[in-house]
Amino acid sequence: VAGGIDIDAGTAGVDIDTTGAISLDADLASNFNTSIGDITIDAETGSVNIDGGEADAAAIHINASDVAGGIDIDAGTAGVDVETTGKVNIASSKDGASAVVLTASAGGVDITATNAAAGEDINITTTGSSVNITSTEADVAAIHINASDVAGGIDIDAGTAGVDVETTGAISLDADDI
Repeated sequence: VAGGIDIDAGTAGVDIDTTGAISLDADLASNFNTSIGDITIDAETGSVNIDGGEADAAAIHINASDVAGGIDIDAGTAGVDVETTGKVNIASSKDGASAVVLTASAGGVDITATNAAAGEDINITTTGSSVNITSTEADVAAIHINASDVAGGIDIDAGTAGVDVETTGAISLDADDI
């Protein structure tokens, strides 16, 4: 390598140890590659910081490129926090009943739009399939729909199959105006 250092080693590899820090710096695009085996980055008592300083939509790109590859993120009690000034997009091309799954094995799930203006709604839309809302709690408000603004309302539209309401208990409809 003209003007550089080229280190080649056999199957015993290269072992670098220090009680101080190691710094690898380059002015040009660089890579760290292994043809067989994993690459492990482990900060035993510190953090791992990855910073992509490029003004690019893929400034940090994580790619499990094998057709059977996946990405597994595990975290402790502090959880996983995703913050952005742009859009968060979770997409799946899996063709099946569970293409996207949000699961809380203990506790609830909240979907909240704070400081949203009119028209910045929470939309649940399905094309070609159904929307099912199910609750198993033994509570008088196991499913609760609340339009809480004084001028709010609830609008239910149905096609020719109509609206089917079944209960083993009473039905109560209250209104100030008819």
